[in-house]
Formats: sequence, C-alpha cells, structure tokens
Amino acid sequence: MLAESIPAGQKFCLNAPKISSDSADGEVIILNLETGAYYGLEREGAAIWEWILAGKAFGETVAAMAEASGIPPEQAESALQAFLAELLQEEILLPYGGMQEGAGSAVGPLAFPGDNAFAPPSLNKYTDMQELLMIDPVHDVDDRGWPNLPVNDA
Repeated sequence: MLAESIPAGQKFCLNAPKISSDSADGEVIILNLETGAYYGLEREGAAIWEWILAGKAFGETVAAMAEASGIPPEQAESALQAFLAELLQEEILLPYGGMQEGAGSAVGPLAFPGDNAFAPPSLNKYTDMQELLMIDPVHDVDDRGWPNLPVNDA
C-alpha cells in the first residue's frame, strides 16, 4: 500500500486487541500484547498519534502538520507517509475502511511541543522486556481463567 501514495481520505485504526497504547505528558507508549515489544513516540510522533486515533484522514493530517510546523505540504506528506509505513509494518495500525475527510472524533488543533524546528516523527522500538512481558501468568491459563493454571493431561 505504501509504495504508492496514500489517498487523502485514508484513515487508520489501532490494531486492537493485539495493540494497546497510552499517552501521558506528551509521550505515547504502545505495547504489542502478542510479542511483548513496546514502542515510544515523542514530540511530533505523539501529537500525530492522537490525530490518527481520532480518525483524522491522511490529507487532513498532512495539512495540519504543514500548518503547525511551517514546513511545505510535500515535506509533511513525505514525513507522515514514512511514519505510517513504520506503524503499519509493525502491525500497530491497520488501514480503516471509511475513507472520508472531516468525520473523525473531536481533537484539538495539531501542535508540536517545544521549539518550531520540525523533526519527522519516528517510532522507537524496544524489545528488552519481551520475555518479562510474555511471562505474565494471565497468558498461561486455561478457559477457567486466572488463577487456574492449565491442567496437563500427561
């Protein structure tokens, strides 16, 4: 999909329940509950993330990025396309079927924190805690749920 240009009306959604995310103090933490990998977004990435989850279309987000940062729309489009490619490759986001502009949830104006120097959004991936996150005992239960461990038929 991303070898070509993304349609202006294309929207994206969180790949739930596989992916969970939370934001606080201008940062976003994203957790892949199947692999244990987690991700961080800061500054531009965190601000754009809120717009994506609010259902804003690609074209709307590009225009808002250009306005908020003062960069040319072509540069905003290129930066957003690269950012979305990372999010899609990691299966954090999925393309959403509804492709129309202006029908997203209410979200404030796109604003980037700090100085006015625009830095392309980036996805920081961490795998140092995969094993710890995956040994959560809730994953090791049967249909009766926690705290019942599976019965071995040996």
